[in-house]
Amino acid sequence: SLRCYPGRMDHISRCLGVCATSLRGGANADDGAEGEGRGRGGGGQSRRKLDDAAVDELEKLLSIPLDSLALKVLELEHYSDLLTFLPWDNRRQVAVVMLKAVET
Repeated sequence: SLRCYPGRMDHISRCLGVCATSLRGGANADDGAEGEGRGRGGGGQSRRKLDDAAVDELEKLLSIPLDSLALKVLELEHYSDLLTFLPWDNRRQVAVVMLKAVET
């Protein structure tokens, strides 16, 4: 989405929303992409434990937009929600990438 539609935050947000809804266990991942969780953790729902491969892929997904958006990723409604699915060590890795993006 970043390459095809540069600057279109709505496209990026939709992609993250579909991923967040899927990880929350939504029956139809498309249904929750617009506003369901508003990116703040979904009201205390329990988080699904991800396997190592899923954690690695989610970490990559959250790191990709940092190169072009830096701190603007925090404006994406599902970004912080997706961070909550990561274990602390992986959250720290995303934070390090974020700091490097801000630094450059």
